[in-house]
Amino acid sequence: MSARTVAAWAAMAVIGAAGAAGCSAGDDELERDLAAMTSERDALASEVDQLQAKDAAAAARYDAADATRAGFESTLDDDSRYADPEAMIEDLSTYWTETAILDDIYIGPQPIADGLMYDLFKTGGSQLDLRQSWIDPDGSTSGAVWLWHGRNIFDNPFELVMVTVTTYDDEGLITDFYRSYPYDQDFFHEALRGEGTPTDATGTAW
Repeated sequence: MSARTVAAWAAMAVIGAAGAAGCSAGDDELERDLAAMTSERDALASEVDQLQAKDAAAAARYDAADATRAGFESTLDDDSRYADPEAMIEDLSTYWTETAILDDIYIGPQPIADGLMYDLFKTGGSQLDLRQSWIDPDGSTSGAVWLWHGRNIFDNPFELVMVTVTTYDDEGLITDFYRSYPYDQDFFHEALRGEGTPTDATGTAW
């Protein structure tokens, strides 16, 4: 029920009470009743307004976070963007806060711009392919499944399944980009800093 509807019903109740009282409208008891009803109406209308404002803020946060998620993921998933690393990272930076962190289960936390630049472009050459994505109803976090593939620092091929959880602030900007993998640490480090992976993510040999 909207605040306007609540106010209208309360006003009709006040009018009805006044009409029923008739000639006793100036009585102190009626004045107290009218004051109490008016106070109740105002409190109820204020509560409805607060709930509506909260719902509107939640919807706005979700929309902002979902737009960020879509832009961030589509940029990382676009093969053509990897031809210009600096431009790609600059465009991606519009989706995160100045203090945003890339946190990796095996590598640890680092500034997100530095982490993406180093991992994708400074240790061989690799890229991310998006496989699945979702976002929480309140817009606070989203998740995705990626294939991280390319050549490692020793020019050996690798392909890893990567799961990410992204956290957003109230304005819908990324504050944290967390990465995890369905592999143990030795396999992960061999993929990026050793012989690569013996197969692609499906188990097919190179």
